[in-house]
Amino acid sequence: MAEKSSFFTSLNGDRKYKSSDFAEYFSTFIGNGVFPNPSTNLLVTANGDMTINLSPGYAWINGYMYHNTDNLTLTVEYADSALKRIDRVVLRCDFINREIRAYVKKGIFASNPIAPDLERGVNAYELSISDILVENGIISIQQSKITDTRLDESVCGIVTQTVKEIETSELYRKLQGYIDERGQDVQYWMETAITQWEIDFNTWFETIKDILSGDVAGELANRILELENKVGSGLTADNILMPDGSSVKTSILSLQSELGTNRESLITSCNQIIDLL
Repeated sequence: MAEKSSFFTSLNGDRKYKSSDFAEYFSTFIGNGVFPNPSTNLLVTANGDMTINLSPGYAWINGYMYHNTDNLTLTVEYADSALKRIDRVVLRCDFINREIRAYVKKGIFASNPIAPDLERGVNAYELSISDILVENGIISIQQSKITDTRLDESVCGIVTQTVKEIETSELYRKLQGYIDERGQDVQYWMETAITQWEIDFNTWFETIKDILSGDVAGELANRILELENKVGSGLTADNILMPDGSSVKTSILSLQSELGTNRESLITSCNQIIDLL
């Protein structure tokens, strides 16, 4: 059947749902892993012998809930006299037996041992909450030999909220790959932008340099000085003449027009730089 929907009231038995339907529903918004609060949730600790303790807590696997209600003691098989191994404390969701149980998954003896693979198929799905290094010749498990893997999303992970979060490691990997692939394009874009910025800046600088050039600034200073010397004589802007024969009023209006034009040019140049950035 291509289309499914749930859950609706059954009328005369026409709507029947299985546990797998509910698990599928919950798995759409609750991800796999252990619950993080409290921090001791399903924590594995050594007991000073060949057993370990699993603290109370909750976990979620493919829409099915696991709850350890009390401290649970699990036994680690005895060590080899010559070789080491790595065991895993595993939460196993068994679809055949319809249950989730915690157990110690025994590793393979070796000089350089590796943790056993997790089963993740149609019959079962496993989460690893810790690794245990079983060194040769030991008669007890030390806490320093237990590696907490609850935060490792590749083998377990945590349920942070009732909505699946983005897998940040995958997102980072894809983003990094994009940057690596597009690195030359990004560099070219930056070099082009910088070059264009330099062109626009030089254009703007030439404009403002004209406004503050020696001729304009000097002429303006001379005219102001001449006016100051004539203050108090009762003269007005209309009858004070400048060296070129024009009145002060005419000269001031001319300066205002000149500075106003350059001001507009300055504003235009600044806007161009803003648009570029």
